[in-house]
Amino acid sequence: MMDQNFTNAIIPPEPIVTSFELTPGKTAALNESAITIAIRALNVNVTETNFNGMVNITINASKDASMVVYPPDVTFENGIASLEVTSNMVQFVTVTAASDNITGSATVVFADRVFDLVKGWNLVSIPNFADPSSVALALQNVQNNGVIGFDPATKLFSTPTDLQPMFGYWINVTADNQAIGFIANMDTTAIPPSRNLYEGWNLIGVSASKTDPVGIGMISKDVFISLRYGPDITQRYYSELVSYDGLNPVTVSGEFLDTTHLFQGRGYWMFIKKIPNTDVNNVPWAGKQW
Repeated sequence: MMDQNFTNAIIPPEPIVTSFELTPGKTAALNESAITIAIRALNVNVTETNFNGMVNITINASKDASMVVYPPDVTFENGIASLEVTSNMVQFVTVTAASDNITGSATVVFADRVFDLVKGWNLVSIPNFADPSSVALALQNVQNNGVIGFDPATKLFSTPTDLQPMFGYWINVTADNQAIGFIANMDTTAIPPSRNLYEGWNLIGVSASKTDPVGIGMISKDVFISLRYGPDITQRYYSELVSYDGLNPVTVSGEFLDTTHLFQGRGYWMFIKKIPNTDVNNVPWAGKQW
């Protein structure tokens, strides 16, 4: 007699995981805030929906790993998991998911300032000396295919190796949801930033202190106080300022130059007039101590 005490249960195939893909909801956040990272278990480049295991989470921090808060492991459901990571100090943090020699990682930055970017060309600046300042490190989380600076002394564009305060830079962003995470250099012996502006066009950014609010613009009359040689409106070294609404230029001149708001993280074109009573073609411009 045949035994009919059996079931037709479907046994799922053994999951095949070749890598883990970590996708941060944002790549830059302010210090002490949280970043959520989605994790996919991949079979080549497709989500392995049969994977429901647990993987270990480790981190590597650019300054102090003990200041990072994160879960030691996560459990997947249908090939998907997520986690939150927070750093109680400004630094870059690399998060790695690993199981049986299969890994995946993503780097995020916890910063003093976060400046959102749009896909395409952005005219940007940094508010003070950065740590790190090299383009390769400071913009390591920003998907882009080029950063361009401008030397007003030679009137030539070039590719910078470092980002400096009070200078503007064009950056071509190649993906959505990108941001610059600015970490200030806290060397207390450093003098405040300054630079020289040359007759003609200059690509600039405004410097700021750590107490200056980000969302409230700085009044141009205060920002450019050292670029005057008298109280009259005609006694300014500058005559025009160009900002960008997307890629649409907005030019300000005349009396509006004193009431225009300038914002941290943005870049501007500024025109310096012929400097009177001298053969020198440039003037110094003072910035702020962080």
